[in-house]
Amino acid sequence: MNNTYKPKATYFISLTLMITILIGIAYGAFLRKIEVDCMSGAQYEYSGESGKATLSIYNSSQNINQRTESFMESIRYEVEPNEGLSNGDIVHVTADYDESIAEQYNFQPVNVEVDIEVSGLPDQYKSVQEIEPEYLDNVYEESEQYVVNHATEIFDYKIQRVDAHPELEEQETVYRAFLKSNRSGISDRILSIQKLTYSSRGNTYTFYYSVFVPGINTSKDIVLQDIYGEVASVTNDEINDSLYDHYVSRVYGLRYVIEPIEIK
Repeated sequence: MNNTYKPKATYFISLTLMITILIGIAYGAFLRKIEVDCMSGAQYEYSGESGKATLSIYNSSQNINQRTESFMESIRYEVEPNEGLSNGDIVHVTADYDESIAEQYNFQPVNVEVDIEVSGLPDQYKSVQEIEPEYLDNVYEESEQYVVNHATEIFDYKIQRVDAHPELEEQETVYRAFLKSNRSGISDRILSIQKLTYSSRGNTYTFYYSVFVPGINTSKDIVLQDIYGEVASVTNDEINDSLYDHYVSRVYGLRYVIEPIEIK
């Protein structure tokens, strides 16, 4: 080959290599689809007990790459089915994402749909005999503390006296029961009926008050803000003959299976 053509050949070869490299870079940066896992960073939160639960999903992914993070924040998850879930159920999860963001950043979403098995849900107790004594003791303690914490409000609601400045002199638990719900969506609970004695401006007042601790299940959690109470409209005959079970059956028998608990 004529030596005068060698520099030109070298130049064209170098130019071709450079163009090839630039095309490769352009493809990698702008044309090649980048896979993004839609389930990466997905957090599963169950609400309810086994047999009555629902599932919500949110994405907690925090990526250094702002474009990826922007895409992940656009994802919304759909769950089917999503009611009455029990441990062992299989649910189908679909990720809905902003297609315009995916197109803008040349993303290829993957794992858009997955099946997951429901697990970790607390179970209901079949009867009060299954409930751990320590758990029950904690429930009883919180029931009594609820009255102490709301003593003035309870008195004001029942007696309807303004500026009475009541003092809770005595509280006695006269009845306890495990109320097992027979309706979907209603949790089991422990009921305590307490005899409350107040003094106010030289007078003594005695009445009965029911305290409920809902959400009784194998999680053994006691959610304090869910505890509630109401005045127990016990009749004189029921009080005189200690027929508190009669009162509870009369008022709550249609909604719950009632298991009395011995007071020791």
